[in-house]
Amino acid sequence: MPLRRLTRLARAELEQEHEDLLARIKYLNSLLKDPKKLRGVIKDELAEITKKHADARRTQLKADEGEFDVEDLIAEEDVVITVSRAGYVKRQPIDAFRRQGRGGKGIRGRHPQGGGRDHGRLHDDHAQLAARSSRRRARCIG
Repeated sequence: MPLRRLTRLARAELEQEHEDLLARIKYLNSLLKDPKKLRGVIKDELAEITKKHADARRTQLKADEGEFDVEDLIAEEDVVITVSRAGYVKRQPIDAFRRQGRGGKGIRGRHPQGGGRDHGRLHDDHAQLAARSSRRRARCIG
């Protein structure tokens, strides 16, 4: 096929594409100017999407079969609770500590308010912790 014919064919395709684009632009501008027409197009497109993707509901909603407890939201995790000599309490996950090899001082669980560690206990997050005051009154914490 001669080069002239090929360029004429390509030019014809480009002119046709240009005419199609101009017609599309004219249609879209008319949609923007007329809100009723725009709503109609949106309605038609939504109906088409509904027809294409609609199926029966797969999940079933049931009434609650038990009581909901706030503790169910808290993951069970082993923690170390320390109390300083000054009376400050600190909770740290067990992962913050590691096994010692050949002695050493290890990770110091110092309280920012000062005072060294006085007591330490291993608990999980769901355990009840009882604390005594200086007046010998016990209170449940957590």
